[in-house]
Amino acid sequence: MTVSFPPSTVSESQTVATDYSDAFTSMPGTSQTVFASAAGTPAMVIVRGALPPTNWVGATERVELRGVTGAVGPLADGVWAVAWAESADRCGQYSIFIYPPGTIDDARRVAESAG
Repeated sequence: MTVSFPPSTVSESQTVATDYSDAFTSMPGTSQTVFASAAGTPAMVIVRGALPPTNWVGATERVELRGVTGAVGPLADGVWAVAWAESADRCGQYSIFIYPPGTIDDARRVAESAG
């Protein structure tokens, strides 16, 4: 999966981290791609194989991406998430996490550019 418009917090000079894990990315059966900020902290994480393992803390919006309807909304600690399922198959579930100081506009832009 590609994202044409990552959040502005994603640094072009940072390599993709491969050893990062947290409550959203360390679930069995998932694969992840982590994009770092200029400070080397996660700015965006794409997870294949799972939806967010936590409840939304605010209202979600429906978004169209990759030919299906998904949701974008806030999680705890200022994290924004985009989530969708392309099929009933576990590997057809996806999540994108936008870490602070990301915004809802960043999450929408990422969702609209996911392909």
